[in-house]
Amino acid sequence: MKKKLILMITVMMSITFTLKAQYDIRASGGLNVVSLSNDYNGTTSINGQDYKTEVKARGGFNLGGSLTFGNRLYISPGFYWTSVNLNVVTESTNLIDVKSYENSPTVNMISVPLHIGVRFINPMKENLINARLFVGITGSHVIAVHDAGYTYTDASGKEVSVSHTKDDYENMITSFDMGLGIDIGAFFADAGYKIGMSTIFDEPGNNIKANMFYLNIGVKFSFFTEEDSETSF
Repeated sequence: MKKKLILMITVMMSITFTLKAQYDIRASGGLNVVSLSNDYNGTTSINGQDYKTEVKARGGFNLGGSLTFGNRLYISPGFYWTSVNLNVVTESTNLIDVKSYENSPTVNMISVPLHIGVRFINPMKENLINARLFVGITGSHVIAVHDAGYTYTDASGKEVSVSHTKDDYENMITSFDMGLGIDIGAFFADAGYKIGMSTIFDEPGNNIKANMFYLNIGVKFSFFTEEDSETSF
């Protein structure tokens, strides 16, 4: 699937650069909501007692930009700062003496999407309002994890701190994207869904993938390759 998608994008790029086309510079930001493909399967031991760990995803945000090349058919590489918030609950399995600890790591990533899409209207004929469908892939590199963590007192009376770090996550997380975009004058909105293709935790036995719904709103600056076309917004 990956090879077919890369081949399709390569063909689209070849066609795009041989045609007179619209070129957009887009800047946008918005919110994301992440869901995990299955439950986190983690256990740990605190003072000789077994604890089960549960991970839930919360909302986050996206901020970045992209370039768009083409007419009705187009390609769009982008560069985004993506922040995802998680909620981690570590709870004892002892039903008599139930204890739990909670921490909320924030995972920051540099995301590089590459989309191909189709506009409903040829922008060379009508550039005021348009709608788009797009698909593609995104590679996200985890650059930092911020987590206050939690502390507990071990059997010797020493306080022990536990928190998520960058090493707990895969270095590169990939996803398949699909979505719908609306262009109105100088403004646009994109709503999309990312389906996780790779696992997110660097831990054997935990094949959890992250799916993400996102909504971005932004501004665009449009240019045309035709000599008699003026810059439009």
